Amino acid sequence: IRESYLEEIFREILDCKMMGIVNCVSPRVESAYRIATAQNNLLVEEGPDDSCIVIINKNNPLARYPQLTTGQLKELHLCFNPKRDQAFVYREIYQYFSNTIRGINIPQQENLLRLIALEPMLAAVLPKSALISQGEWSEKISGKTVADFPMPGKIWLIYPEKLSQEENTLLNILRDSFRILKNNILT
Repeated sequence: IRESYLEEIFREILDCKMMGIVNCVSPRVESAYRIATAQNNLLVEEGPDDSCIVIINKNNPLARYPQLTTGQLKELHLCFNPKRDQAFVYREIYQYFSNTIRGINIPQQENLLRLIALEPMLAAVLPKSALISQGEWSEKISGKTVADFPMPGKIWLIYPEKLSQEENTLLNILRDSFRILKNNILT
């Protein structure tokens, strides 16, 4: 089990014909991913919604709004992972953030979220599943959709057509986890 970038983890699942979970699969890449999984004898189950959202500090005045607009994003300084920047399917949203700082490069998601919890003017664009963390900072951040820039995505469970008994057991545990996420956390 490991965390990695969507493209990297997807490629590893295909190459190794293994079971894996990828988050925030966008409609922009969905058809290509479905073709690739079918060609590699892998099956796909869609999990819960995992749209990308803007993550901000709850002390920021924008946190009081149920949704943000691209016009409001100029009040926020963007933090992002430099390795992920070019591969991020919704990277066009970056242009709406404040240009007083060109962006703050933070290589790990955990550190990025911790920094946002400390500084009210910082923000990040991540899948909403990033908010599930149990760190001490998790109570200090909030996720907001952007009304005029939707960023839909789903969590996908990918696995080989033929599984061992142990792999089937793991698959059923993951399916149960998806149901819990869908019903309780990511709605």
